[in-house]
Amino acid sequence: MPFVSFVRSNYPHAYFSLSGNIITVDDINYSIPSIAHLEGMKRISVKPLADRKALFVGHALGIVIGEDEYTAWDKKDQVEVEYKEANGPLYQDIPDNIIYESKNSFEDECEGIVVEREFSLDRVSPYYIQPRELKVGNYGDTLLIHMSTQAPTVVEKILYEILETTKKIKVVPYALGGGFGGKQDILPDEVSIILLSYTKGIDLEWKETRNEDLMLVQSRSQVHKIKACVEDNNNNKIKWIFDEIEYDVGAFPLPWIGLSPLFVTLKHLRNVYSYNVYYNVRAILTNKPPYGAYRGFGRPEAIFVVERLMDEISKELKVDPLEFRKNNLRDLEFDAGNLRLVLDKLDEKRKKFRQGVGISLYVHYAFAPNTEYLKKRGEEIKGVECVKIVNEKGKVVVRTSVTELGQGICKSIEKIVRNTLTVNGPVEVICGDSSVEGYGTWASRSLTTAGNAAYLAAKQFLEKGEGYACYETEEILGAVGGQLTVFDGEKIIYQYIVVDAGNVIDSEIVKGQIIGGFVQGLGEVLFESSTDMADYIIPTAVESPLTDVDVISTPSKTPLGVRGVGENSIIGSLASVSNAISNYKPVYRIPVREWRGLNQI
Repeated sequence: MPFVSFVRSNYPHAYFSLSGNIITVDDINYSIPSIAHLEGMKRISVKPLADRKALFVGHALGIVIGEDEYTAWDKKDQVEVEYKEANGPLYQDIPDNIIYESKNSFEDECEGIVVEREFSLDRVSPYYIQPRELKVGNYGDTLLIHMSTQAPTVVEKILYEILETTKKIKVVPYALGGGFGGKQDILPDEVSIILLSYTKGIDLEWKETRNEDLMLVQSRSQVHKIKACVEDNNNNKIKWIFDEIEYDVGAFPLPWIGLSPLFVTLKHLRNVYSYNVYYNVRAILTNKPPYGAYRGFGRPEAIFVVERLMDEISKELKVDPLEFRKNNLRDLEFDAGNLRLVLDKLDEKRKKFRQGVGISLYVHYAFAPNTEYLKKRGEEIKGVECVKIVNEKGKVVVRTSVTELGQGICKSIEKIVRNTLTVNGPVEVICGDSSVEGYGTWASRSLTTAGNAAYLAAKQFLEKGEGYACYETEEILGAVGGQLTVFDGEKIIYQYIVVDAGNVIDSEIVKGQIIGGFVQGLGEVLFESSTDMADYIIPTAVESPLTDVDVISTPSKTPLGVRGVGENSIIGSLASVSNAISNYKPVYRIPVREWRGLNQI
């Protein structure tokens, strides 16, 4: 099969011209539609390839095709690129580079003390095991696409909107080798290959390199200038917080993600506390790749800021940080588990350590965004997930659109079906099947949607010999958690994580998810930054401390009583690790790479 390779920009912002045997935007001159229509966001026409001007390092300028992978790479050397550096805004009709701005009403009155801090997070990459792969084949009236995607049905929807074709588009996900949100949306590069195959009627293949992956898939970059009003009456209660946020969009929003992580950040700024939240938000276009999804999707940023602020205020008031948190708790209005028990367990664990302790307390709203919520957010998809169960030649076959990323969802669904049917025979679970209505794996939603749908479909199967059921949560669903990190002045020596996971289907999978999420957060605090591609380091078991996981089970209101936990631990880990280190040196920006070895502090 012919192999595709990209000629990419070496400049962050430059006009360019190409000469040689190369396919450019003129050959596949389509626009990529957005399925996230945010009111007030300025519109940008996004092309599959750069259109006369490169907007970031790595921006795809054109495509070469070879007989195989190595031939394609060699052909790139025959293409000449001339650059002329550009100045000024990325788009002439957005001269200030601000694509979106929003604020809520705020009166700067405080009868007490005001604590002000600035916190920021660098860009990082999901850095999954296996970069993207893509194969496009033309089979009569069917365009068959094998690709690394977490949401095959959403990719099909976007492609149908681009092509406006009567041809059948079928997306089949590869065994992904990890995703962590990074394979949730479709990249313009992938769109360009699919369009080229469709318009020219040729089959094509592409394999992303690790360098390409680091250049193209990035997340997290936010700056928060935040201040809090603490009442001056010995109550040590926060009255309000005001957060000025700069959100680094990159060169353009992705078609599905859009600016959604920003609004998830805003929704988590109250966290588990009782203060009022005010904000002023600016989403800014920059000469960087588009802001993508990464595990937590805006939540780790919010909890990092809020929980660091809680510690900073505690130090300013000279009060115990855990008691200060207790004094500012609110009653959670949503189904999120046992907050008081989580807090008590943190308190009990903390008593075993004298110094170097950092904590975080949070609620992870993994409410499997339902259709009503997504509609309010301007997204053209639903929150529902369906499962089909049939008997095929004596074997129970289960189909769902959620994808297997290595997180064990297929195994969990099999366990739910097997336990409900009480069968010992073969049960085959087919994940990533776009013939079943659903919207893939993202937002810690797979078990709460597809898991519950599988349970309901299995009950139908018992009665009728086949089952088809759909499920989405009616209200916001959460999972409270807490973390404790111990830093001895040179290294992180211990981590404790407590999560209310609801009813647990597979305890080993849940604990693995929790530990894995923590290690990713550890990497964000200590090592990882996309501003230094040549020295991008992720933590391994060597850098990871002894970790204890405590899972408590307050059943949710869903049929299975489960809660989403896939993103839970990474949400709190940035804060607890940073708070532990801040006993020795305050952490206001992550990563803190100037003392990466943790022995130079």
